[in-house]
Amino acid sequence: MRDNFSKGMYPTLSQRAEFIANACDYVNEEIATYSKTNNKPSVAIVSFSFVNTDLRTTFRSTFPHAKWILVDTTKRMSEGRIEAREGHFYKNASQNIVVK
Repeated sequence: MRDNFSKGMYPTLSQRAEFIANACDYVNEEIATYSKTNNKPSVAIVSFSFVNTDLRTTFRSTFPHAKWILVDTTKRMSEGRIEAREGHFYKNASQNIVVK
């Protein structure tokens, strides 16, 4: 998916749904593995860039007790961060960023 983003190719709704489901499964599996291995509950921190409604809604329903934190930034700061990253998949596409 990352390579496609850099070429301006975006996933279909079904591809997005599959990605989101796999991401939630991965987080659940990692939490379970840590808890079992360490004999104690675990805490997971999941970080998103450009979170879209479908991703946010699915994660919130899958992890109803999660605490959510919004880190807001300006368009200028977002562009600077992306451009500073070596090999970032969104590099040179920052003109398409919409920060509300």
